[in-house]
Amino acid sequence: MKINGIAGSDLAAGRTGAVESGGGDFSRHMAEAKEKAAAPAAVPAGKPDLRNLTADEARQVIADWEKTGTISADEGANLGSALLVRWINQCNGHAVPERFDLIAETGKLIENSKYIGRFDQARALAHTLDVMKAYQQRG
Repeated sequence: MKINGIAGSDLAAGRTGAVESGGGDFSRHMAEAKEKAAAPAAVPAGKPDLRNLTADEARQVIADWEKTGTISADEGANLGSALLVRWINQCNGHAVPERFDLIAETGKLIENSKYIGRFDQARALAHTLDVMKAYQQRG
Protein backbone atom coordinates (compact mmCIF):
# COMPACT_ATOMS: atom_id res chain seq x y z
CA MET A 1 0.00 0.00 0.00
CA LYS A 2 1.44 3.36 -0.98
CA ILE A 3 1.36 5.91 1.79
CA ASN A 4 0.84 9.52 0.82
CA GLY A 5 1.58 11.99 3.59
CA ILE A 6 0.78 10.00 6.74
CA ALA A 7 3.47 10.11 9.42
CA GLY A 8 4.90 6.77 10.53
CA SER A 9 4.17 7.51 14.19
CA ASP A 10 0.50 7.98 13.32
CA LEU A 11 0.41 4.65 11.53
CA ALA A 12 2.15 2.90 14.41
CA ALA A 13 -0.35 4.37 16.85
CA GLY A 14 -3.25 3.27 14.67
CA ARG A 15 -4.49 6.82 14.04
CA THR A 16 -5.94 6.57 10.56
CA GLY A 17 -9.60 7.51 10.98
CA ALA A 18 -11.25 10.89 10.58
CA VAL A 19 -11.89 12.97 13.67
CA GLU A 20 -14.22 15.95 13.84
CA SER A 21 -12.63 19.35 14.39
CA GLY A 22 -13.37 21.28 17.52
CA GLY A 23 -11.94 24.57 16.20
CA GLY A 24 -14.17 27.23 14.71
CA ASP A 25 -11.82 28.78 12.15
CA PHE A 26 -9.66 25.76 11.40
CA SER A 27 -11.19 25.15 7.95
CA ARG A 28 -10.65 28.77 6.96
CA HIS A 29 -7.02 28.60 8.13
CA MET A 30 -6.40 25.44 6.15
CA ALA A 31 -8.07 26.85 3.02
CA GLU A 32 -5.78 29.89 3.20
CA ALA A 33 -2.73 27.66 3.60
CA LYS A 34 -3.73 25.59 0.56
CA GLU A 35 -4.14 28.74 -1.54
CA LYS A 36 -0.71 29.95 -0.49
CA ALA A 37 0.82 26.59 -1.36
CA ALA A 38 -0.76 26.56 -4.81
CA ALA A 39 0.53 30.01 -5.83
CA PRO A 40 3.79 29.90 -7.82
CA ALA A 41 6.81 31.58 -6.31
CA ALA A 42 9.95 32.89 -7.96
CA VAL A 43 13.22 31.37 -6.75
CA PRO A 44 16.27 33.62 -6.32
CA ALA A 45 19.53 32.35 -7.81
CA GLY A 46 21.76 30.33 -5.49
CA LYS A 47 18.97 28.93 -3.32
CA PRO A 48 17.48 25.46 -3.55
CA ASP A 49 14.11 25.46 -5.31
CA LEU A 50 11.63 24.03 -2.79
CA ARG A 51 9.51 22.79 -5.69
CA ASN A 52 12.41 20.71 -7.05
CA LEU A 53 14.54 19.21 -4.25
CA THR A 54 16.30 15.99 -3.43
CA ALA A 55 15.68 14.49 0.01
CA ASP A 56 19.18 15.53 1.15
CA GLU A 57 18.61 19.12 0.04
CA ALA A 58 15.26 19.17 1.86
CA ARG A 59 16.86 17.83 5.06
CA GLN A 60 19.52 20.55 4.87
CA VAL A 61 16.98 23.34 4.34
CA ILE A 62 14.84 22.08 7.24
CA ALA A 63 17.91 21.80 9.50
CA ASP A 64 19.00 25.33 8.57
CA TRP A 65 15.55 26.72 9.38
CA GLU A 66 15.60 24.97 12.76
CA LYS A 67 19.11 26.26 13.57
CA THR A 68 18.14 29.84 12.76
CA GLY A 69 14.84 29.62 14.63
CA THR A 70 12.80 30.17 11.47
CA ILE A 71 10.76 27.11 12.41
CA SER A 72 10.51 25.26 15.71
CA ALA A 73 11.86 21.77 16.25
CA ASP A 74 8.27 20.47 16.26
CA GLU A 75 7.54 22.17 12.95
CA GLY A 76 10.75 20.71 11.52
CA ALA A 77 9.78 17.24 12.70
CA ASN A 78 6.33 17.62 11.15
CA LEU A 79 7.86 18.82 7.89
CA GLY A 80 10.26 15.89 8.01
CA SER A 81 7.21 13.65 7.64
CA ALA A 82 7.30 14.40 3.91
CA LEU A 83 10.73 12.78 3.80
CA LEU A 84 9.61 9.87 5.96
CA VAL A 85 6.76 9.11 3.57
CA ARG A 86 9.19 9.03 0.63
CA TRP A 87 11.43 6.59 2.52
CA ILE A 88 8.48 4.33 3.45
CA ASN A 89 7.31 4.27 -0.15
CA GLN A 90 10.83 3.35 -1.31
CA CYS A 91 11.01 0.54 1.26
CA ASN A 92 7.69 -0.79 -0.04
CA GLY A 93 9.10 -0.98 -3.57
CA HIS A 94 7.31 2.02 -5.05
CA ALA A 95 9.12 4.16 -7.61
CA VAL A 96 9.99 7.46 -5.96
CA PRO A 97 11.55 10.19 -8.12
CA GLU A 98 14.85 11.60 -6.90
CA ARG A 99 13.54 15.17 -6.91
CA PHE A 100 10.23 16.29 -5.43
CA ASP A 101 8.12 19.34 -4.59
CA LEU A 102 8.38 19.98 -0.84
CA ILE A 103 5.65 22.62 -0.98
CA ALA A 104 3.18 20.25 -2.65
CA GLU A 105 4.08 17.43 -0.26
CA THR A 106 3.45 19.77 2.66
CA GLY A 107 0.00 20.54 1.27
CA LYS A 108 -0.74 16.79 1.11
CA LEU A 109 0.49 16.37 4.67
CA ILE A 110 -1.85 19.13 5.84
CA GLU A 111 -4.83 17.37 4.28
CA ASN A 112 -3.83 13.98 5.68
CA SER A 113 -3.17 15.48 9.12
CA LYS A 114 -6.67 16.94 9.14
CA TYR A 115 -8.10 13.59 8.06
CA ILE A 116 -6.48 11.69 10.91
CA GLY A 117 -7.34 14.37 13.45
CA ARG A 118 -3.84 15.79 13.92
CA PHE A 119 -4.92 19.42 13.86
CA ASP A 120 -1.82 20.54 15.79
CA GLN A 121 0.34 19.00 13.07
CA ALA A 122 -1.78 20.59 10.33
CA ARG A 123 -1.38 24.03 11.93
CA ALA A 124 2.39 23.60 12.25
CA LEU A 125 2.61 22.55 8.62
CA ALA A 126 0.48 25.53 7.57
CA HIS A 127 3.03 27.81 9.24
CA THR A 128 5.85 26.12 7.34
CA LEU A 129 4.04 26.93 4.07
CA ASP A 130 4.38 30.61 4.96
CA VAL A 131 8.06 30.07 5.73
CA MET A 132 8.57 28.28 2.41
CA LYS A 133 6.92 31.08 0.44
CA ALA A 134 9.12 33.68 2.12
CA TYR A 135 12.20 31.53 1.50
CA GLN A 136 11.38 31.15 -2.19
CA GLN A 137 10.89 34.89 -2.66
CA ARG A 138 13.77 36.20 -0.54
CA GLY A 139 16.80 37.29 -2.51
